[in-house]
Amino acid sequence: MATLNVASSLKKSVRPDVYSEIWIAEDNTDVRIFLQRAFRNSEPSPNLVFFRNGAELVEHFHEHSPLPRLLLLDMEMPVMNGLTALSCIGADEYSAQTPVVIFSSLENPEIVRQAYRSGAKLYLKKPARLEGFSDVAELCVHCAEAIRALPSGRLPLAAFEAKEVLQLLSRAVPRQGVVGRSRAGNWS
Repeated sequence: MATLNVASSLKKSVRPDVYSEIWIAEDNTDVRIFLQRAFRNSEPSPNLVFFRNGAELVEHFHEHSPLPRLLLLDMEMPVMNGLTALSCIGADEYSAQTPVVIFSSLENPEIVRQAYRSGAKLYLKKPARLEGFSDVAELCVHCAEAIRALPSGRLPLAAFEAKEVLQLLSRAVPRQGVVGRSRAGNWS
């Protein structure tokens, strides 16, 4: 029995530093489909892992490794909302290695500030049009390292559109391959 506890504690203390997946917590089926299509059309197309609520994400985060390349976290979900999930993940000593991007239609300034204070690197507005999901996918696929480098809680405390962030990052890191191009938005 002691061996089992030692193995369990070793698993939690030795997490590989590999970022091959993007984890997405989103309860809306339509939004999940739009995201799947957008990510499928990006180059390279990452492995996506979807969660229906924050509780599923937190459980998976604490029990599985390697860590994801990036977390895309909806704010309003059943069982556990995005802020609570972000707080639970933030308690993990390895959470700083994974950039968290909040993805929400909520733009309440207090909620946005709370998300940044809780460790979100970026707060994105959910796109109002299908084309906007391609920008979200491009941002997550090509700019995860740039997002990881952003200081927590120091950004202008606002909700951004993915296209705005892509433009800002492309100017900040010109011609270094940070922002790539997605394949044509084929939604079939």
